[in-house]
Amino acid sequence: YDTAWVARIPSDSDSSLPEFPEALEWIIHSQLPDGSWGDDCHLQLYDRVLSTLSCLVTLKLWDIGHNSIAQGM
Repeated sequence: YDTAWVARIPSDSDSSLPEFPEALEWIIHSQLPDGSWGDDCHLQLYDRVLSTLSCLVTLKLWDIGHNSIAQGM
């Protein structure tokens, strides 16, 4: 959830680019096998829903990770 918010920050020098591209990379590489993001513990359902929604919004904002978006839907 927090990483997705950080990944939304645009660069000061070029607002069409993220300030923290490594946060976007983390999002793409940290997706769980079921398509969600968050703690792998199934007892944290609300956390996983919010984390997944936040990551999906971030990927859509930067128009990247189309496969990750499809898997997360």
